[in-house]
Formats: sequence, structure tokens, C-alpha cells
Amino acid sequence: MKFVRSGKFPTNIPPNLRSFASKRDELNVVEGCLMVGERIVIPKTLQREVLQELHASHAGMDHMKRLARSVAFWPGIDADCENFVRNCKACSLHSKTPRKVPLQPWPAPERVWQRIHIDFAGPDQGQWYLVVVDAKSKYPEVKIVHSISAANTVKVLKEIFARNGYPETIVSDNGTQFTSQQFADMCQNGHIQHIRTAPYCPQSNGQAERFVDTLKRALKKLQKGEEKISENILNQFLMIYRRTPLTVLQGKSAAQIHLGRQLRTELDALKPRDSVNPLPLTIHQQNMKDWFDHHNGAKTRSFSPGQSVLAKCHTANTWIWRPGQILKKAGKVNYEVDLGESIRRFHTNQLKSDLSHPYPGTSDTFDPCLDVLLDTYDVSPASSSSSSSRSPICAPTTSGQQKPCSAAPAAAAHPSTSQPNSQAQQQDRTTTAAPTQSVNVPPAPRRSTRQRSPVSRYDPSP
Repeated sequence: MKFVRSGKFPTNIPPNLRSFASKRDELNVVEGCLMVGERIVIPKTLQREVLQELHASHAGMDHMKRLARSVAFWPGIDADCENFVRNCKACSLHSKTPRKVPLQPWPAPERVWQRIHIDFAGPDQGQWYLVVVDAKSKYPEVKIVHSISAANTVKVLKEIFARNGYPETIVSDNGTQFTSQQFADMCQNGHIQHIRTAPYCPQSNGQAERFVDTLKRALKKLQKGEEKISENILNQFLMIYRRTPLTVLQGKSAAQIHLGRQLRTELDALKPRDSVNPLPLTIHQQNMKDWFDHHNGAKTRSFSPGQSVLAKCHTANTWIWRPGQILKKAGKVNYEVDLGESIRRFHTNQLKSDLSHPYPGTSDTFDPCLDVLLDTYDVSPASSSSSSSRSPICAPTTSGQQKPCSAAPAAAAHPSTSQPNSQAQQQDRTTTAAPTQSVNVPPAPRRSTRQRSPVSRYDPSP
């Protein structure tokens, strides 16, 4: 391209060209064109056309500037080349991704379960993993699902919210299940702010994406062969992960921040167990106990190993008393009872003494009336039997003194004629002869002397 002007070249050269020529190259005129060394000085009216010619190949900004410096010149040619490339639409459409902007981390939440990040991992052999991570405690919730539809996603999230409550903010990607109307209704009903990240920008939801990567790697290591990941395998991973101290939490575990306590796992069995002293009853518990005991007329009752009892056994919608034998005491009010074909545990309220089978060590003759008296007046069987072996005590008189008995046993009246038959009887006689502590036996109940009238029965004869 030649820029030839007719006539002589004007002598009034611009000052900027004079200063440039004095520093770099001399100005001269070749065939009517002003030259700066080997470069042609381009007038302002032709600079646009020259820029288009220099950028015809769309080679790039540096390529265009190097080419321009070899053939053309005007003041500010480098800046014009840069602006021309920036404004080129074709270069903008096919250029590289620009540099990343400074990272903007999510603000740290003030409370646990205030903001959660959710995402799906999978598919893995026909199943997906719904991942929910708390931004404060890093506590993960993972559920295995076989459908990622909006209805199933909302159902599983409500199950998680039933344990942890509704969060204030949910961060998710732009999956169809998260942009559905059902998901929007759930957020509206729970007063939840839903924030969707930019598409194909997993960095914005990095909390969930980072745990998804950890989950995938761990499950591949726990997976044996081609088997599916089951709930047992997933729960095993979650328990250890929640129990492990994390650097981001200053050495605390996710469970400590989220639940306020440390999870107890199989590893805690290595440490000795602390002795736990039972706490005293609270005022509410004591009031509840006093009301129950008073309302039901509660009375202390206990059984000994080997004692025959009747156990209240429930079958379907009914129950029956079945005979059994006490094996041992399991707790304060529970007993292990041998029913013959099985051994079961019963509460004391479900047991009663079997009167047809006396407790081993007692006499063959059992007086049920005596048992009623002992329970009524809190008299121990030992003191009652010892007192009954002595001479009978007659009913007291009106003056308060006991009246001597008119008839005494034959053995007491004639001691010479009463001889022990065996050494055992002599031993019993020696034992009963020893004085014991006195027991106030109540008087026998008074019998009614009323004459009962005969029963009038119906006579069907005419």
C-alpha cells in the first residue's frame, strides 16, 4: 500500500514526529511518503484502515503490535492496537478464559444448622447419595436414594429436617430437583432462603462438593468387589467421620460442634469406663413417685432365688398366670424367671407368690391366714413361729391384763408323761424353751352370733 501525495511534502512536521525522529530515526521523504526509518508514517484518516489490515489474521494483540512496529508508525500505535483487539468481537468470542478474580469465601455462620449445602453424588450402581453438610460444624447427613426426582428429594430432606430442624439458608446447584416448584414450596413453608450457585461452577458450592469427593473415595475403599454400598457400610463411614477431630474445627469433631458431645464408638472401649454415681431424684421425680405410690397403695415386695411364683404372661390380647421359679434378681424390680420351656424377665408387678408350692425350708403345712396377718401387721415369720411355739396367750380382759388360760396343753400339765420321740424333737423343744423378744399379737377377730335365716329357693312345682 502506497501513500503518495502529489507535490512536495509539507515542511511543517508535527512536533511529536520531530521529537521521535531526534531520538530514534531521522525523518525523510521517499517517493512522497514521510518515513521514520523503515516505517511509514500513517495519517490519522488512514489509521483505521491500517489497523484492520494489521488485524486481518486475528493473531492476537502481541502479534499485531509486532507487525505494526515493523511497517507503520503514528503516535500511540501500540495503544490503538490493544484497543482494536479488545473491541474485536470475533477475538472476544474465541479467547481464553480470563484470570480468576480473588476468592470470596462464604461468611461463617453464627449457629449450627444455620446454613447447609446440599448436592447429589452418583450414580453408583443405580443409586444416588443425597449429601447435606452443615456449614458451621461440617456435620454430614447422607441418604441413599434410588430416585433424584423433586418429590423424593423433598421427602428425604424433610426426614433430615425432622431430626435437625429447618435451616435458615440452603445452598445448592441448579439441578432440576432444586429448581422445581415442590422444592420452592418447601422453602417457602419453612421460611428458608434458597441460594442457587452459578451453573458449572462447583467452586461456589465447595462445602458440599468437597465432601462428595471425600465420600466417593471412602466408599470405593470400603466397597468389596461389585457389591452395592449398603446402609451398614455408609453408617460405618459416617460414624468414624463424625467422630474424627478436624483441623478446620480447631481439633474438635463434627459431632462435638453439632451435638455438643462426642460420639461413642468401638474405639472408646479401649479407655477405662468412668464410675458413674446415680444422681438423686429431682423434685419432679420425687413428686411423681409419691403420687404413684399413694395412688396405687404401693408396697415393697421382693422374691428370693428358688422361690416358686406365678408370672403374668401376655399372649396376644390376653394374659394368664403361669407357674415359675425365680432364678436371679436383675435390677431393682426385675427378676429372671424359669417358666420351664423358657426363661423370661418379669417386673415385680407381674409376679406373685405361688401359695400351692411353699418356699423351700418352710414347714409342710402352710396357713394362709397367718400369711395375711403377717402382711397386715408387718410381723416377720420367724418371730411369729417362735411365739406360737410357746404357751398360748389368752385374750386380754377389760382391765388390760391378760387372763390366764383355763385349759392348758396336756404336755404342759403333765411334763413327766411327755417324752421326746427323737433327738430332733428334743432339739426343737430346747430351742422353743429359750425366751425370745415379746411380740404383741393382736386379738382374734370376733365372730358374728347372728342367726342366719334359711335360704328361700324357687319352687317350680304348681
